[in-house]
Amino acid sequence: MTERALSNARVGPRMVTLDDLVAHPLNSNVMSEDLQAKLRAHIKRTGRYPFLVVRPHPEQPSRFQGEILGEYRTTRYPGHFFNLKLGRAWADLDRRLDMASSLALCTDRPMLESAKGDCTMGVDTGKLLHVVILQNDTKNENAHHVVHLGTYRELSDLDALMERYSIHRCVIDGLPETHATRQFADRHVGNVYLCFFNDNQRGVPKFDWMNRKVEVNRTEALDASRAAIREKLTTLPRRDSQVELFARHMTADAKKLEEDEETGARKYRYFKNGENHYGFAFTYAWMAAVSCPSGRWLVSWNLD
Repeated sequence: MTERALSNARVGPRMVTLDDLVAHPLNSNVMSEDLQAKLRAHIKRTGRYPFLVVRPHPEQPSRFQGEILGEYRTTRYPGHFFNLKLGRAWADLDRRLDMASSLALCTDRPMLESAKGDCTMGVDTGKLLHVVILQNDTKNENAHHVVHLGTYRELSDLDALMERYSIHRCVIDGLPETHATRQFADRHVGNVYLCFFNDNQRGVPKFDWMNRKVEVNRTEALDASRAAIREKLTTLPRRDSQVELFARHMTADAKKLEEDEETGARKYRYFKNGENHYGFAFTYAWMAAVSCPSGRWLVSWNLD
């Protein structure tokens, strides 16, 4: 077929009625009731549904055959299917926080301008430095409350925060500005640790006092900070634009189960689907609050 004839043969994107869709005989067109309910809930929540790829039916004029409709509904590897067949990123959105879960933790108290209590700080680096400061609950050792949210341009700005909030432990993103963050850690020896993720590590974070760093499994660290929200182990200040931005960033990482097609090995990973700076800053602050440099957890975490 010539290039022009091939171009003319393409139907292109268009709207067709469901009655004009015919299942391909080589693909299953069956969806369980549980999956139908999950799909309806997903469409209602997000308003999104992937385009179906179809072709003109070879024997029924004006009707179309869904080549991959059955595969979409029955595939064992949805991530692989979305990425390679549909060209779209995929994550199980049922395994991420929603804004309501975070905003439900808002209180009537304003953000604190300073604090003398037991405070920790988490910092996510980038074009801006996103900072979350937690203060330990004096009545519940497992609870730590957000007392400050803010964005800063220079690491030198954080020196004043360390003093104003009496920060006894800060965990900061070790990448990409390793040299600059290490200088910050050197100014606060024993109180600041650069965080590096290590997928091969399991269990408690490994604090290295001599090298001013901490290594932790990324999935486990994000699991722990999300569990803090779900289990209401933290509270937020009075709702404002920064608190709303924090809640939005906490929704931006969805947990998905990946399966190796050759070995069948399965493991969970978090997939970014939006700006998540405050989400990581909170993860670092929570890590600083509930663990100590000796490498043990101060509280128990459910890392499922």
